Amino acid sequence: MLPKKFVALATFFALIFSFAAGVQTASAKSSYEKWTDLNSKGIQHAEKGKYRKALENFNKALKIDASEFPNLSGTYATYENEATVLTNIGATYLRMGETDSALKFLNEALETRAEFAPAFNARGAVYYRLADYDRAIADFSRAVEINPNYAEALKNLQNTYVKTGNSDGEVWNDLGAAFFAMENYSAA
Repeated sequence: MLPKKFVALATFFALIFSFAAGVQTASAKSSYEKWTDLNSKGIQHAEKGKYRKALENFNKALKIDASEFPNLSGTYATYENEATVLTNIGATYLRMGETDSALKFLNEALETRAEFAPAFNARGAVYYRLADYDRAIADFSRAVEINPNYAEALKNLQNTYVKTGNSDGEVWNDLGAAFFAMENYSAA
């Protein structure tokens, strides 16, 4: 049998460690909630045309260490969340008409996570605005390869084909299938 002092000391350390683990979990959850809040506010500001405020929120979100987010695997979580924010920054610059800045952040998002369909879609939109339709088609196509049900990318691809006089029937079929899969039957 262990001495009572040893049991009491072991219980005390067990409580401290469980408290510390709880604080660490609460801290990580708090970081995730803060990141989510900043990213959401950034999106809301961008939709309202408050681009500088949006960029301010996105940049704050970018500084949060995503590897500590709960229920996400460290490296993947970091890259996924960083790519999301970088894509949002790029899309905001596109809305502002600053295509060079948009490309810079979208390229950075793709360097962070090479298979990130939203970044390909947004970069395709930049190329479309620059009337570089070949690159736009390539990026919209890549977004669709990554996510075949990505209706926005399919629609952007279809619009680019129409703009260039190439009405590829397969794109129309893919677009209809994507909307159908999303149960948006009227759009399909």
